[in-house]
Amino acid sequence: MKNNCYDQVIKSNKTILFGIRACDAAGLLQSATFMSRDKEDIYYKSKNDETIKVVIACEGPQNETCFCTTTKSGPFAEKGFDLQFYDVGDAFLVEAGSPQGKELLSENAFYDVDDEKAFKQIKQFKEKSIQAIPVNEAVENAMELLKDNSVSEDVWEQLAKKCIACGGCVYVCPTCTCFNVFDEVIGPDHGVRVRTWDTCLFGGFTREASGHNPRHNQALRLKRRHGHKLLYYNKHDIQDMLCGCVGCGRCSDYCPVHIGTLEVVKAIAG
Repeated sequence: MKNNCYDQVIKSNKTILFGIRACDAAGLLQSATFMSRDKEDIYYKSKNDETIKVVIACEGPQNETCFCTTTKSGPFAEKGFDLQFYDVGDAFLVEAGSPQGKELLSENAFYDVDDEKAFKQIKQFKEKSIQAIPVNEAVENAMELLKDNSVSEDVWEQLAKKCIACGGCVYVCPTCTCFNVFDEVIGPDHGVRVRTWDTCLFGGFTREASGHNPRHNQALRLKRRHGHKLLYYNKHDIQDMLCGCVGCGRCSDYCPVHIGTLEVVKAIAG
């Protein structure tokens, strides 16, 4: 800030995300549409446009908690990638998913293989990987119960007793987009306005200027977060996927008290 004026600063560097999974690519797709649906976010777009996404298709579950076949986000990416690698044992087959990906393939030394054989191997890989990750019926059951408003408030109260509000589930989630904006003074007549990741699980996130907080306890905050993932998502954002969750299972893996999305849908469906 200088002379009471603000200068717009857009920073973006060429970046490659190598080895991400299909659920990650799905999360990036959902975030990109969220950030451009009402008004294009030029800061997000500048970084997204300069990022190459290289996906490694999953032959099977990466952990005991993933359920990407349920959310229709994996185990291989259908879109939202530049290159996708398939591990076929003694080699990787590489698929281009964008003009940029095709350009990368043409510029680098990849061995050519017989197209018909490659397509057959990829088809077999996909069929095997889908069978390896069974659909989790509890997720869709929980979505129906939320839709019917038939989930007891006791469920959220019991979950809230365990939650320590660390935010860990949010910071490993590919589809969480909540943020805060604040001004930081870094010198005389000079400062910077920055955006930081935030979460609806924190007590101050929905606190209003008056001091009133419409979600004044952790039960309401947990209900809102999972409602957003499973019920109140925008159809445009999810792009033919099941909901606002991509089924990576990381929230269940990283939650210190084991109340990620899988545990929540089981509690609801149970």
